[in-house]
Amino acid sequence: MSSEPKALRSSINGWNAQYLEAQHEAYLKDPNAVPPDVRAFFQGYELAQTKPGAGDGGGGGAISPTTCNSAPEDLALAYRGRGHLAAKLDPFDRPRERPAALTLEQFGLTEADLDNPVPGSIIGRPGMVPLREVVSRLEMLYTGTVGVEVLHVEDY
Repeated sequence: MSSEPKALRSSINGWNAQYLEAQHEAYLKDPNAVPPDVRAFFQGYELAQTKPGAGDGGGGGAISPTTCNSAPEDLALAYRGRGHLAAKLDPFDRPRERPAALTLEQFGLTEADLDNPVPGSIIGRPGMVPLREVVSRLEMLYTGTVGVEVLHVEDY
């Protein structure tokens, strides 16, 4: 009996771009044409690319205190996780491409929604506040000249 270590199956991180592209083309033609782990990978990728509210009648429309709509909370989570990607950290002040994940449209919101009330607790304020105030606060905290990331802090 050998005690030598055995090679483990390669992970997604070990795959190369050409392989993934070929597998993705095969998956698009027939999802069952690729191995189950590859199929699960692409299914997860598609799920992550789906906009909130797509296909379920959710999405846009006015936000009101009586409406159960998680879009403002989801927007805040996006800023907490990706706001640093839009932070103004370049000493030469070159413009950065804004991540699509930080747009109102990504959450089924529009400019018309900015004056609608949302829970102030999203930004640590009591009562209801306009969505505009929430966005302004998130912009200041996460996309200003100091980048802050809180989602991966393990001990607060």
